[in-house]
Amino acid sequence: MIEERYALLQTLAKEAGQLALNHLQALKENRFPIEVKGPQDFVTKADRDVETFIRTKLKEAFPEDGLLGEEHGLEAGSNGFTWVIDPIDGTANYIRSIDQWAISIGLVSADRMEAGVIYDPMRDDLYRAATAQGAFLNDSPLAKAKTEAPTDPILILGRSKRKPFDSYLKTLSFLESKGIEYRRFGSAAMGLALVATGQVDGYFEADLNPWDCMAGLLIIKEMGGVIAAGEQAFESLQNQPICAVHPYMRDEMTALLAMIAEIE
Repeated sequence: MIEERYALLQTLAKEAGQLALNHLQALKENRFPIEVKGPQDFVTKADRDVETFIRTKLKEAFPEDGLLGEEHGLEAGSNGFTWVIDPIDGTANYIRSIDQWAISIGLVSADRMEAGVIYDPMRDDLYRAATAQGAFLNDSPLAKAKTEAPTDPILILGRSKRKPFDSYLKTLSFLESKGIEYRRFGSAAMGLALVATGQVDGYFEADLNPWDCMAGLLIIKEMGGVIAAGEQAFESLQNQPICAVHPYMRDEMTALLAMIAEIE
């Protein structure tokens, strides 16, 4: 049951990525309008077309499964499975031809993640995982999470305008006090993928949509990383603070989460 869905997930993510690439040229030629849905929230015809493509293919293959997507919302299923879809995570980057964007699709059953993929069309890289089956980059298993801290840890930091700016400033101050560098790339899915490969040491965002992170959290969990915050989203399918790190950063991130909770 899961294997069939997992196989389709991988194929579908790549097909969706090709569709997004095809739309990118039209966007560069100003043939697609760009709409602003809210703070930090852009949408293009590409976002809607890619999500419609994904939803159509999933509905054809598994008509009883539920669907939750960034652009078209929730369509409840009848069998306990729900697909969580971000057609283009990092739309602000996408519309500027910055190569930090991805397709992210997760599969939830009851209160746990079953499978997830992040596809980076610009590099043709597919990050994938299924519960208890390990995590992979294309056909190669991802290395297990690191246990020894580097001298210069790097955290990818998301910024949500749904949270007070003071909270963000205090996060920066906390990281500085702990000697932790930080980066902002504009795509949570790509940030989580970099944690999974060990290129960075963690990801934190105080408020994140489930479609941005479901696949990435499972991939990190399957390679041995620590989900310090965010697993509640597997059940609630609601926004959560998200923190996923290599094991040596658990204590610092626990302290950061406690500090943020006190501010809010």
